[in-house]
Amino acid sequence: MILAALLSMGTTGSSAEEYPTRPITIIVSAGAGTTGDNGIRILARFMAARLGQPVVVENKPGAAGIVGTEAGARAKPDGYTLTFTYSTAMAVYPWLHKKLTYDPVKSFAPVHTTSQSGLVMLVNPQRPYKSLSELIEFGKNNPGKINYGSLGIGTGAHLTAELLQLRTGIKMEHIVYKLGTAMLADLLAGVIDAAFDQPNTPRPHIESGRLRAIAMTHKERLPTFPDIPTFAELGLPDIDMTNWGVIVAPAGTPRHIVEKLSAVIADAKKEREVVDYYKLGDSTVIDLDYNAFPAFHAAELKSYKELIEKAGITLDGH
Repeated sequence: MILAALLSMGTTGSSAEEYPTRPITIIVSAGAGTTGDNGIRILARFMAARLGQPVVVENKPGAAGIVGTEAGARAKPDGYTLTFTYSTAMAVYPWLHKKLTYDPVKSFAPVHTTSQSGLVMLVNPQRPYKSLSELIEFGKNNPGKINYGSLGIGTGAHLTAELLQLRTGIKMEHIVYKLGTAMLADLLAGVIDAAFDQPNTPRPHIESGRLRAIAMTHKERLPTFPDIPTFAELGLPDIDMTNWGVIVAPAGTPRHIVEKLSAVIADAKKEREVVDYYKLGDSTVIDLDYNAFPAFHAAELKSYKELIEKAGITLDGH
């Protein structure tokens, strides 16, 4: 028995030192060519260099990240299949989708966060409001006369708009689009009054004056958009919602593997190419490892649950 135990300990130690011995796959819960996908592909190259094994990216988009996240939860917990997913799938949709096949906490072992990005509130410059305060005043005097676009119920844009309404008392009409290009086109044409989007997408229209950017959900002004104030600066400090990304492993993945992967990702994120990619994409790198992420995640789950309940948001429409 003692000899068997010693042999077992020796095997465990050896496997811990050897990992990884074959390629690692990162499931990306978004389509190829998206901002998150491109960032993970850059990160994967530096991870591979440090791990001594290829790190392959496999896209599984669908249902705002749910498809890829569900696939990651079903993977074998051996450290060879990781999942890159977003706050929508990990903190928002658990309160909206009652039939998810994964639990955002119990189904995963968090490894490391990647980055977070916020939204900019855009308005058509032909509208009578030129600032957030003017929009709020107009909204209070004209209930339901402001409409805004988003890409669906439960998206960051929709939740930000709902939070803005709760905090200010204004009422806006929600117009859902399937494509961001169509939403932007309608905003430019004056079909809709406002929209929330990632800052980089409408940059040319902001710079040309065809769209007016009145506030950002980031905690601090972005160096790439120094003239756009944050909601916090304008008196609404809790509208700092960001879409964050995290790399997770299936629950049950050995601790030593999670620790090694977390350290490798943290180190790879220091590479200039990675830093510049996120910075130029108007994102902020966040470093939360397997120890720090659970508390952050719990706070996010609580915050989104409260917002969804207070706003009465359901997938049937709101």
